[in-house]
Amino acid sequence: MIARTALANALQQYCNYSHFLHAYWYQQLGNSAKNPSILGFIDKHMLLSAICDFGCPSASEGLEPGDSFVGSAPISWFSCDYPILRPPAYDESPPTQLFIPGSHRCKFMDGVLVHWNFEAKSVTIAPLQITIAASPSPSDTLFMENNWAGMVDLLSRWKINARFVWIMEKRDGPIKVTKVPSAYSVTTRGASTRQLHPAYSSITLSVIDVNKKIGSSLLDMRVEAANAAKIKTSPLLPACVVCACVDLRVCYHVCVRL
Repeated sequence: MIARTALANALQQYCNYSHFLHAYWYQQLGNSAKNPSILGFIDKHMLLSAICDFGCPSASEGLEPGDSFVGSAPISWFSCDYPILRPPAYDESPPTQLFIPGSHRCKFMDGVLVHWNFEAKSVTIAPLQITIAASPSPSDTLFMENNWAGMVDLLSRWKINARFVWIMEKRDGPIKVTKVPSAYSVTTRGASTRQLHPAYSSITLSVIDVNKKIGSSLLDMRVEAANAAKIKTSPLLPACVVCACVDLRVCYHVCVRL
């Protein structure tokens, strides 16, 4: 895990943000059906590269046009559990940024997508969790309760639109948006003390919602793996004496039998 994270960071920092969108990584995605750990690693970094290049409009569900994650999102790196967000100068920063952890020790999220609306002085912040697990851990609750306040500590003069974006391998039905109420820390006597996080929207997307090419490649890989498993577990059939085909139902030499 540590070696893979170091490799990914080196490729993205010293090569090109689009490196994980090269044909080589699509090929590796197709070859990783039997290794969920490698598959999850490749899927995550391909999606982060795609978001860097093209943004993530699907994560803008319910936002005003001026607050949406449209267009490229240059990458910034951070080395702790969360980035400490600072208001950029109007003429020095693109409106959308993607913050990626440079350490394998970062918990509960894979990146933070930020859009600055300078005219309205508002900022939309969306931690991202990318997973192929069918039943992932509650990363949104853990991140928001433990890390949100520290991440936005320097944004007291900005209006904040908070959301958490799940990117799953697939989803059932339309894009799901769940409203989560604000949370406060509580003393032993039951009194609220400070806000852990504001109310936010939890959004569930599929890989294909974020990038159709990556999503289609992942789907094709799953179909091919399922078909290969069916052939492997099917009863042995007599082989053709001409071409050694094991399935006489599709063999061109159907007239020849052992």
